[in-house]
Order: sequence, then C-alpha cells, then structure tokens
Amino acid sequence: MLSRGNAFTVACAWLFASSCVFGQAHVLPTIQKGDIAIGLEPVAGGLGGPTYLTTVPDDTLNRQFDVDQVGLLRVIQNGALLSTPALDIRSLMLGSGFNPSNANEERGLLGAAFHPGFNNPSSPGFHTLYTYESVGLAGTPTFPVPFDPSMGGTNRYQNVISEWKMSATNPNLVDPSSRRDVLGIGKDASNHNGGTIAFGPDGHLYLGTGDGGNANDRGPGHIEATGGNAQNRSGALGKMLRIDRSQRTPAFSAPTVSTASQATTRL
Repeated sequence: MLSRGNAFTVACAWLFASSCVFGQAHVLPTIQKGDIAIGLEPVAGGLGGPTYLTTVPDDTLNRQFDVDQVGLLRVIQNGALLSTPALDIRSLMLGSGFNPSNANEERGLLGAAFHPGFNNPSSPGFHTLYTYESVGLAGTPTFPVPFDPSMGGTNRYQNVISEWKMSATNPNLVDPSSRRDVLGIGKDASNHNGGTIAFGPDGHLYLGTGDGGNANDRGPGHIEATGGNAQNRSGALGKMLRIDRSQRTPAFSAPTVSTASQATTRL
C-alpha cells in the first residue's frame, strides 16, 4: 500500500503527465521574430505632472494638448511643445488645497475634452472644451459631500467640470474669461477624485468619479448605510456620469443604480 506522501507524489506526477499529453493540442506555436522595431521617442519634457494627452476633433493644426496636473493645458504643435500654455488655472485651484510639492497629491487639473462639434461653426460646441479640476468652494456644490451621522463629512473643496471657449484671436489659447461651471462635486478627503472626461459616440460627455477618498470607501464624507458612496443613489461619487452638452445649459443625467444582473456602470 502506498503511503499518503507517496500517493500524493504519484498523483502529482500523473497530473503533470496528463497535462503534457492532453495539453499539447492547445500549445501556441512559437512566435517568429519580425523585422519591425517599436521604440519610445520623447515628445515633450519639463512638464509638471502630465496625466493625459488629447486632440481636437478634425484638427487641421497638427496639435496635441497635454493635461498637466499642476493646472496647465499645454500645446504640442508639429511635434514641439509651445512655451505658452493654452490655459493656466493654477490660481483657480489654490482654494482646493492643491499642493504641487506633494508626491501623493491627487487633486489638480485632472481631465480635458474637446466638444465633438469643435470645428463646426453651426454646433453649440464650436470652439468649446471642458476641463475637470479641483477648486475652492463657491457656494454649494451641485453634489455636496455625502453626510453620514456616524462618519461626518464637510465640503472642504470641490471637483468641477468647467466649460471654456477658445480665444477669438489665437487658436492655441483658451479665453480665460469664458469659463462656466457645468457641475461641482463636493469633497472632504483629498484623494480618489477620478479624472478623465471624454465624449462618447453618442455625443455625451462622460466622467468617472472616485469613491470620495480616505480608505476602503469609509470615513468622513462616506455613507455607511448603503455600503459606500458608489452604492448611494443620490450622490455622484463612485459613478460614471453622463452629461448632455448638446445645448449650452447645464444638463446631466441623475445617477441610477443598475440591477444585480447588469453591469455596475452608473449613468
């Protein structure tokens, strides 16, 4: 009779041999080396905290726009970084507590998106772009910080979507006086802010938001009764927001919660 240890050894050997025999039909052939080489080439340097690179729809000026967390929207044109930023919102972000010297800072200029009708003079989005950034409080945010009696929660700053128009005299500059708030999301903690905003094929603007910060979706500014901010139907944290920009009036879809059998994306 085999001992328990020997039986285990024999079983493992049988499994290994079986995998070799029955698994050969699923072994991928060796990938042959080709004659195409792929490498990385620096495009721009000296940036503060580049988080995203985007372009203008149907652009004829050969530009890319760098979203720099420190509060600058930089222009790369014909492969060269222009010295003058398209937009500088560093002063706008001061009230948020943004600290550029903090390596773990998660606030700042976090996203930018150009309207699909940017180059269409008949579109309400003609020469229009949107940014997502952290700013100080100015009135009550569209979505205040969630408050739970057991956790507390204070509106210390807000993340906002802003609408801008390009300069009428310089296509590489944003008109700083054209800013309009689309919506604001109150925050207590400095982290977990989400970031990227982008237009979908349906023409709507999408924003993915963070859960509110701290850790483990708990702490001040979190709703415990629903299991966390992402499960809180009345809030904007931990959601995918869909915003209708077909007209120049703030319009966004209220968050809804999908059923258990559906995807967890919230619009």
